[in-house]
Amino acid sequence: MSHRQIAAPMDPSEFVRKWGPRGSASKLNERAGAQAHFIDLCRMLAVPEPSDPETYCFERSFHRTNRTLGFADVWKRGCFAWEYKAPNASLHAALDQLMQYAMPLENPPLLIVSDRKRFEIHTHFTGYASSCIALEHEDLKQPEARSTLRTIFSDPYSFRPGRTSIEITQEAARGFAAIAERMQARGIAPHRAAHFLTQCLFCMFAQNAGLLKTDLFRSLTENKQDAVGLRRGLTGLFTVMRTGGDFGVEDIPWFNGGLFEVVDVPALTSED
Repeated sequence: MSHRQIAAPMDPSEFVRKWGPRGSASKLNERAGAQAHFIDLCRMLAVPEPSDPETYCFERSFHRTNRTLGFADVWKRGCFAWEYKAPNASLHAALDQLMQYAMPLENPPLLIVSDRKRFEIHTHFTGYASSCIALEHEDLKQPEARSTLRTIFSDPYSFRPGRTSIEITQEAARGFAAIAERMQARGIAPHRAAHFLTQCLFCMFAQNAGLLKTDLFRSLTENKQDAVGLRRGLTGLFTVMRTGGDFGVEDIPWFNGGLFEVVDVPALTSED
């Protein structure tokens, strides 16, 4: 079955105004706004709207493992599954839903979540580490942002990362091993270095899982320009993770399990 003809295009400025915080559609709830938003998005991007329950549709149904029916807000075979939330709702929760839906939806290469204020395009290629491209509502005024969204319909495989999960893991392992070797050469006890590096590795996981918000660990390690400052920053972060509390403007949860009972960040070098 062929897709519906492309409707008359919608001007990007009209779309941004209509769906912006003061726009006529801004008060629509999650259910009422999802399909209307997606239809306007298609018209703005000049791509076909959903029209075929077998290849490209709203409310694609599937059977969950407990035999109940589930639904994806929008699905396009071989391209994406898309889940909407109401403005300011958790996109982490929406992504968790899509991850559970992926297999019965034929494992689309892209998982997309949106609260109509923000779009997150998460790659979902077997054997490759997932990556995320985030766009804000106002970004759609820019041709580059619209081109990115248009590509999810026509060429989703262009989003595939350049390196596999195995290659990234091997590179990370080599990096950790090099730091450990340098610490040992400086006389730092192996168990002390290993404990510190395990704490760092856990922070990477916690950040990726959304337990540490706003790329906190990466920002800390990238923005500290000297080894002494980085050591001080990591000591502060690990200490707060031990009990939970405030770290700058962030509210850090308590991390159970004893990993942060001992906070002893070794002296670091600029190479570290």
